Amino acid sequence: MTLDEAVTVVIRRLGNRVGIESQVAEAIRLSQIEVEQGTDKPWFLLRERVPVQKVKNEPARIELPEDFLSDWEDGLLEFLDEDKWWALEKKDFRSASAAQATLFPAPAFYSLLNSSILLFPEPEPGMTFRWSYWGHEPQLTDGNSTNNWLTFAPEILISMAGLKEAPYVEAEAKLAAFQATLQTALQALKIQTQHRIESGQVRFMEYGQ
Repeated sequence: MTLDEAVTVVIRRLGNRVGIESQVAEAIRLSQIEVEQGTDKPWFLLRERVPVQKVKNEPARIELPEDFLSDWEDGLLEFLDEDKWWALEKKDFRSASAAQATLFPAPAFYSLLNSSILLFPEPEPGMTFRWSYWGHEPQLTDGNSTNNWLTFAPEILISMAGLKEAPYVEAEAKLAAFQATLQTALQALKIQTQHRIESGQVRFMEYGQ
């Protein structure tokens, strides 16, 4: 489904109001931002085992990916050593910097600070890292654009946009229907995400796709 197609659905459910295409499109874009900031993130926002960008020094850090939303609670930051991946332990900045004792010859801890992943102790040049995290979908910039929200869960953005616009077009009677559809879609996606992760059937979206 494209943005234009989603706009058409919202307008039809609002009672075929005229001249509100741009407002509905903006409501859909805002809805994507809001739902991605929520606590229950869907399986298609997972970026798993993504090669991270080059490590910078002083202090040793990796810049967060442009699509970064938040840590995946089951995800890992790992480095490659002799064909084996080793996981780093996440700590807050103060604890990680204090824990970098000399007995750790390679990075053992990491901390998220502002727009960077800080590494402790400092890694040697040329080390390879990978990371798993939650990342946002591309914004719907024009009518022909689409993303995984409109592919796998269009009813969420459609219903949220309908809830936003109904009071402005005197369609308050539609609010209950939009709310019911939204709750059903959110619950279905939550169950689907849990099932995919637990069964190992998650289709991970690589950073940069």
